[in-house]
Formats: sequence, C-alpha cells, structure tokens
Amino acid sequence: MCQTQNTSALIGWLGTAYFGGFTIGCFLGPKIIMSVGHARTFAGITALLTATILAFPLFVDLLFWGVLRVLSGACLAMLYIVVESWLYRLYSKTRKFSWVMTRKLSDTLSRNFFHSCGMVSRMNARMASANFF
Repeated sequence: MCQTQNTSALIGWLGTAYFGGFTIGCFLGPKIIMSVGHARTFAGITALLTATILAFPLFVDLLFWGVLRVLSGACLAMLYIVVESWLYRLYSKTRKFSWVMTRKLSDTLSRNFFHSCGMVSRMNARMASANFF
C-alpha cells in the first residue's frame, strides 16, 4: 500500500473500516439467523467471506479495499454470532452453565499459560520491531 503513495491516515481508515463492518455485522447477524436459520446463515456468510478474501488481490485500490474490509468485518462478526448461538442452543438448560464456565476456564488457563511462559512479551516485542511498511 505504501508503494502507491497512500498516507498513513488513509491506511488507518482501512483498519477502521474493518471494525465498522464488525459493528454492522453484530446488528445484522441475529436478524439473518432468525430469518433463515443457523445452517444457511453459516453457509452463506462463509461463502461471502471466502469470496471477499479472494477479491483483495484483484485491485490495489483504497476504496475497493475499504469496502472489502467492511464486508470481511461484518462477515466475521456474523460468523461469531452464528457459532456461539448455535452451540448455545444445542446445550440443555442444565448444561449451559457448565459449558460457559468450561469455556471461560479454558480461556483463562490458556492466557495464563502464555503469559507465564513469556510468549506474549516475546510476540509483542517481535511485532514492535517488525517493519511492516
């Protein structure tokens, strides 16, 4: 992107476009799930996300990439909602609490493991020293 003389501010707007799309997807996801169901929503959004990702190298244009970033952010938010609600619906009411607590516990343990091994600080140092642009 920097080779095409785009400023850092314009490149930053591409990152903002992703999170704008993510916000849009959070509102659209439940409506789509209620209208067509989990399986069709998952299949359709996965296909749209795949096409979006494959379209990135077609043009090196800031506006085109901005639209693709909005689409990819919306698709990922909707996929998160589909998977979470689908799994949550599968469990009975008595097992929902144990499932949620197991997920939270595994998340906490994995974070503590990576922090105790020092892997997070090494990854952060590597990312800070990398020259991306």
